[in-house]
Amino acid sequence: MSSLSAQQYQFVRDLVRKRSGIVLDEGKNYLIEFRLSELARASGQDSAHALLSAAESTPSSPVTDRIVHAMATHETSFFRDQTPFDALNEVILPMLRRSRREDKRIRIWSAACSTGQEPFSIAMTILEKFNDLASWDISILATDISELVIERARRGRFSSLEVGRGLPSMYLQKYFVKDGNDWALHPEVTELVTFRSLNLLNLPVRGEPFDLIFLRNVLIYFSPETKRNVLQAIRPRLRPDGFLFLGAPEMTLAAGEAFETVPEVKTACFRLKE
Repeated sequence: MSSLSAQQYQFVRDLVRKRSGIVLDEGKNYLIEFRLSELARASGQDSAHALLSAAESTPSSPVTDRIVHAMATHETSFFRDQTPFDALNEVILPMLRRSRREDKRIRIWSAACSTGQEPFSIAMTILEKFNDLASWDISILATDISELVIERARRGRFSSLEVGRGLPSMYLQKYFVKDGNDWALHPEVTELVTFRSLNLLNLPVRGEPFDLIFLRNVLIYFSPETKRNVLQAIRPRLRPDGFLFLGAPEMTLAAGEAFETVPEVKTACFRLKE
């Protein structure tokens, strides 16, 4: 039997949707209680009920940030789903290399990057593709709403379990060094990536456009209205000949007036319509 009231479940759903855009319907009540119970134990609270009582009494306190973090899905792995990285290596990077051969400058954004496996996978792909990297100006901005996962990502350290998920052994040997119980990335990888906390619901009005944006497996957690708003906010941040990667379940979301698929690749990759 649940220890939470209907009002407390609604408080969590409203809080998470307002702060992050993530929609938690009533079918996720079991998940809400499980994650709140885990958070309560980690925070020294007696129960999820006690945790929420504290959050409701002080809505702007750090505990509400931890609740939003706990409700977000931070599932990730190196070279997740593989196909987008094959497309990046075989099609997209060669296209960008040709189109940017004059200024030799490429800007990449990995949105909702969680603990950093995606942007670091992009960085390793670039290192393999650009043997003349020293003559190029390439940077990767990696963002996530959670400062907690961003802090972890900045360290560039991963457990044996994490490097065992999706990371080819060649990359492990070439770009990591064993450090105690963890594996630490070489500076040549980490120096390509800048981490920053960022809420997709509150993107800056202005900013330098990107040549490549990874926004994978994020929109599926939003309401239809929020999905449209985020894609609309992404449009001016993509260069006219740039590329947008979405997750496979999000293939149909960008289809419309603003974006068109990239026929050269067999994955959810889009560019702006001319």
